[in-house]
Amino acid sequence: MSCTSRFITTAPCSPEIKNVSKDAFSTINVHWRSTNNDATYTVTAQGEMGLFWCSSTGQSCAMAGLPCGSVFSITAVAQTQAGRSLPSYSVPLET
Repeated sequence: MSCTSRFITTAPCSPEIKNVSKDAFSTINVHWRSTNNDATYTVTAQGEMGLFWCSSTGQSCAMAGLPCGSVFSITAVAQTQAGRSLPSYSVPLET
């Protein structure tokens, strides 16, 4: 008896946020370790002043319009045709 091998595509692994930097008064740059070249990465900043987001197929994106004097939790997810990753560990940010 023999079995045939099968190729199964799974959802990507969670990205790892490497760095969050402030570029201007209300703009931040988020850099992550890419785990899948075919993925689109979406980064969200959630806080009491609302939800902000940016997305990229690379390893960084810029988010504008975050109000000064606010605290946010930054997370990232990877999305491919096979599905969506679990969120990354959150990184705190105070603007």
